[in-house]
This record gives sequence, C-alpha cells and structure tokens, in this order.
Amino acid sequence: MDIYNILLAIAVMTAITFSQKYLPFVALSSVADNRAIQYLGQKLPAGVMLILSLFTLKEAAHQGEMIFSASFGAAFFTAIIHIWFRHALLSIFGGVIIYGLLKSFLS
Repeated sequence: MDIYNILLAIAVMTAITFSQKYLPFVALSSVADNRAIQYLGQKLPAGVMLILSLFTLKEAAHQGEMIFSASFGAAFFTAIIHIWFRHALLSIFGGVIIYGLLKSFLS
C-alpha cells in the first residue's frame, strides 16, 4: 500500500467521523425549541442514571458482599456529592475514586 492510498483512507475516515459528529447537531437544531425535547432533555438523564445504578447494584449483589459494599458505598457517596455540589463530573470522578478505594480496602 503506497502513501497515496494511506492518505486517502485517512481523509475518508476523517470526513466520515466529522460528519457523524456534526450532522446530528445540524439536523436537530430545528427541534431544539420543542417543549417535548426540552422536557426529555431535563428528565431523561436522571432516569437513565437511576436505571444504570440499580442494574449495577443488582449485578454487584450477585458477585459477593465485598463488591456490593464497595458499589453501594460508592453510589451513596456519588449521590451525596452530586446533591451537595450539583457538579456531574466531580460526582462521577469522586464515585470512581471511592469505589476503587473501597474495593481495595475491603478485599
């Protein structure tokens, strides 16, 4: 494979990746003011996080008491941090760090 084919493949992959990331914003810009879309944008993230949290705790319960304790402690800590600071990134990183610490100390 020569350099021309490699550069052509990179250019095609770049164009496809850019279009996949850019086109949804262009296509959905006309419905951004829709009340139903705004409602879903407010309510859906919390619902998805609740489902993911419950599924994680259900699966952790099947893996043993130590894993469940670490998962439950980290989930509780994440919820407290998020309620207190209202900063999603801080609560996610805090929960991951607490999970790692609890898992290493409880094992």
